[in-house]
Amino acid sequence: MTSDRIIEQAAAFLRDAAACILAFMMFLTTGDIVLRWIANSPIFGAFELVELSLVSLVFLSLPKVFIGNKHIVVNALDGFFPKPMLRWLNILGALLSLSFVVLMGVFMFRFAHDAYTFEDRTMDMSMPVIWFWVPVYLGVIASVVVCLVVARRLIRRG
Repeated sequence: MTSDRIIEQAAAFLRDAAACILAFMMFLTTGDIVLRWIANSPIFGAFELVELSLVSLVFLSLPKVFIGNKHIVVNALDGFFPKPMLRWLNILGALLSLSFVVLMGVFMFRFAHDAYTFEDRTMDMSMPVIWFWVPVYLGVIASVVVCLVVARRLIRRG
């Protein structure tokens, strides 16, 4: 099995994990609403769990978006440039995506480090805030690897 195939399977696994997290988030929110309505008793910590789920959902989905080339694209310039130029624009786009993900990880590191150093905790459940950063960095690291693979594929294709 090639390394590209392994990376695609890892991105698909993270996408599937994000889908399970979305289902959990939906059931938790629905249960919280129903319990508030029926028993006037919400699920303790539901807000924090939904918050953690949302962070996980977004960042674990990113690698599959990059590897599948499913991000939002505006093809306004495609008609004006010749095909060879479009290839280089796609490579530039992949490298800019890589730069964005790397910079995002670098600039967020200080906040994650502070959460770890100061042992920050959430208000209701007293859950360590560092757990919010674990899926963020898992998604960022996977996205960096995927962006490298996509850029390499685009460069080799020519």
